[in-house]
Amino acid sequence: MKTIVIAFAFAAIGIYGIAKAAPQTCPGDANGDNVVNILDFSLTVSHLYQGTAPYQYGDVNGDMIVTQADLDIEAANYGRVCLPVGGLATD
Repeated sequence: MKTIVIAFAFAAIGIYGIAKAAPQTCPGDANGDNVVNILDFSLTVSHLYQGTAPYQYGDVNGDMIVTQADLDIEAANYGRVCLPVGGLATD
């Protein structure tokens, strides 16, 4: 039981082998390729209802769990192509 509590504590503060990423510059872009498409949906669905580090594995809203809210953000931005940081997004 003590091991489980310790493991949960580390997971809760984001220390479990995955570096925290910065917020996404392209809303809904789960895989970081600057395009919101089926690849992003696939990544998000494959990790649905799993906890993760913010902005990793389909967590596009940074709340540390992959949920329907993440899919909703992807759906709202589907087809969006973004330029790298410092550029303007095309809508």
